[in-house]
Amino acid sequence: MGSFAGCVRDIHAQRGYTSDMSSGVSVDEFQALEQKVLRAVEIVKQEREARAKAEAEVATLREQLATQAGTAESEVKSARH
Repeated sequence: MGSFAGCVRDIHAQRGYTSDMSSGVSVDEFQALEQKVLRAVEIVKQEREARAKAEAEVATLREQLATQAGTAESEVKSARH
């Protein structure tokens, strides 16, 4: 699968545009911007995955804490009787 910049170059070639005739942005500048966008998307994706993992871990720890609190409460009640 080709890059978006490659597709744009192909369209420009078919229409007879030079690299910066249609938008004032050269192909190299467009490719650099495309790479920045792709990196940003990857960073957002990684951050979302990390957040989901952290949230799952927090939920697990809360369950463990609730279980331990229940056990401790039962032990205290048993010790009083």
